[in-house]
Amino acid sequence: MPANSQVLLAAIDALSAAQLAVNDRDRSLVNRSRSMYGTALSQMLKAIQDPELAVKDETLLSTYMLTLYEVFVGVTQGHGFFYHVQGLLHLVRQRGPASFTTRLSLQIFHAIRYNSLSIGYHMRKASLLDSPEWLAVTARAAKTDPYVALNDICICIPRLLERTDKIGAPDCPPTELDAVIEDSQKLANRAFEWLSDFERYGPRYDKVDIASMEAFLETICADIVFDPVYNFHYFGAGICYMIYWMSMLIMQSNTFKLLRTHRQLEPKQLMMWGRQLSGYADNICKSIPFHCRPQTGYTAKFGSLTPLVVARKFYENAGPMMAAKEQWCAKVYIVARVPGLYQETPVALEPFKEVQTTVRQGTKKFI
Repeated sequence: MPANSQVLLAAIDALSAAQLAVNDRDRSLVNRSRSMYGTALSQMLKAIQDPELAVKDETLLSTYMLTLYEVFVGVTQGHGFFYHVQGLLHLVRQRGPASFTTRLSLQIFHAIRYNSLSIGYHMRKASLLDSPEWLAVTARAAKTDPYVALNDICICIPRLLERTDKIGAPDCPPTELDAVIEDSQKLANRAFEWLSDFERYGPRYDKVDIASMEAFLETICADIVFDPVYNFHYFGAGICYMIYWMSMLIMQSNTFKLLRTHRQLEPKQLMMWGRQLSGYADNICKSIPFHCRPQTGYTAKFGSLTPLVVARKFYENAGPMMAAKEQWCAKVYIVARVPGLYQETPVALEPFKEVQTTVRQGTKKFI
């Protein structure tokens, strides 16, 4: 990576300032970092307009780093993050699948794909990265890396959500309902197989008392709603589990809604579905304290917020019986967002709601 890349240096400066501002609760540095962010955006725009620079790894990495800036100190209700991811996908498409061959370019690709997945879940829109030519980019790594293999499965879920939302439309074929249910069940079976292989030698976590999770009860949430919680054997295992449980909660909730609406389910089936879905939500919440420990840093904390939002939405829809769990999710989410640093307006518990409205009211152009 060239040390004289202006676009990369500007992105590093802006993101570093944002990280320091978050860590030190320094409002003046937040303002300074935004000025640096503006400089980095100018450098990025110059780079992506240059045909030669636009396809370089440092340009893609710089754009990704500015996406992370939005996670740390963004105040645009998700719009900044959304449009940065759209820009990343535009650059990825401009480069083409054949360009992702080096270790660095593949690492950047994996990171971009997860961001695209997160957006796809919130917007219920398919990603261009679920096509065969893009899945071929990760085929080799997926054989040995469980994280990559899991995302190969999960990236296909947003398309199922999009297809579901089109059922009943005038141009929707009558066979589409059965096709979506069948495809969802096939994808779920692939996910079950992934978990079976991942836990071939047993679960990659231990159940521990929540009080053993450093500072969680003291600084995040004192309510003991989930106990015991999960202490993962290593950081990467926790990330994989969180993505798995979140993705299965989203996909299986969608399938259950289709079955409950268009099929006749027996009481036993309803109970089994309810138990499965609540299990995914509970597992997400039992994972949160591990990712909120001081030594894991803000990357882990922020990375756990999207699954937490999904779990909270499930509990909210489940009714009064789940009220305590829903309130726990809301409290943890608000505090994990670094209190005392952001604007005085309340933190949105559905961070992409404003973006969803923008897309619906706009041109609906979505990558």
